Amino acid sequence: MLMDGRPLGDAAAAGGGRGPLDISRKVVQDAIQRVVSALSGDERALTDGRDPLAVLEGIVTSVHADVQNGGSAVSSDDVLERVFRLSEGDARLLVFYRSQAVLRSCWPHRQLETGDVESEERRAELFAELLDSSAGWDQMQHLMLLLQAWPPPTSPAADASAESPWVKLTRAILSLHGTGGDGDGVIDVGGEVLSMCRSLQPTKHKLPVECIREISGLLLQQAGLLLPALKLMTESSDEQLTALALDRIRGVDKVDESNCDEELLALLLDAGLLIRCVGTAFYPRLAEHLLAHHQEKGWDVEEVCREMRAAGRPAEAGRCCWPTGAPTRASSPSTARSPSSGDGCDRAGGGGVASPGGQSEAESQPGHLSPILPAHP
Repeated sequence: MLMDGRPLGDAAAAGGGRGPLDISRKVVQDAIQRVVSALSGDERALTDGRDPLAVLEGIVTSVHADVQNGGSAVSSDDVLERVFRLSEGDARLLVFYRSQAVLRSCWPHRQLETGDVESEERRAELFAELLDSSAGWDQMQHLMLLLQAWPPPTSPAADASAESPWVKLTRAILSLHGTGGDGDGVIDVGGEVLSMCRSLQPTKHKLPVECIREISGLLLQQAGLLLPALKLMTESSDEQLTALALDRIRGVDKVDESNCDEELLALLLDAGLLIRCVGTAFYPRLAEHLLAHHQEKGWDVEEVCREMRAAGRPAEAGRCCWPTGAPTRASSPSTARSPSSGDGCDRAGGGGVASPGGQSEAESQPGHLSPILPAHP
């Protein structure tokens, strides 16, 4: 099924169910082994006399699509290097065949010679040639496949963030901002760049932080791409990018779907940035998201409140959690203090919703966390 171009998940399910890593890897290994045998002259390896390069292209495309959709069982590394113990000559040959498969799919008139991909310098020249002639989303996707088919660049010039082929490809992708995607509607270029960076994370092509900084800067230069830029910077674990993300967050006057969603809120909370977002338009959304999802996400509300107080933010600690009734995981006797204890949990001014009986909505629900949050800006 994988050799027919079917999704990796379908092929793995046919082999015993999607999920276990060994199943997906075995499916890929078997498919690649047949292609290699066919390229070595075994006419029985592939049925119906199919072109081995066309079959290889389908395998690579299926694996790439699986990674782009969040799969992690098999990466491009698994397909060619980790699945097999290749000699240096075999590895060079396989790079050539993979490159040829990509070119035949998208640049059929470009004849590829072995010398075109035999060295890093020649590969860089080929990439530049193809990039200059590419103007559509389909070509950009095939350039992603091509870069993953090659060994990561090691030259000092390629190490410079601005000269990285992935940064150059990002620039080209962003040039499609606001354009159509081969009849499939407007391309979400910000989301595509973010997905590209994430898909490279578990592979040998993982981008260095310098490239992430450069790509983040390119996203920030484009109108309407603040949201993917904030996500990329927040999940980078780089303090410089974190500081830049917080600076951009502080500059947002109104939070809406163009600059915030649940994924970003979760990333900010995972990174422990709630306190550093106090005073921004994002803070009410973050506090609400914390209280609504702390159990499923494993966020410790009580610890957040302690950190707020330690940081000199007792009012915000009160807004994050106002425990009522019996203590819960996110509340304890030490945090379940009355408004007069200095938490800033002023019931009159805390924004609680009153019930017909005179109690706040939180007081009418014992045992639950009651957020006292400022109104959305």
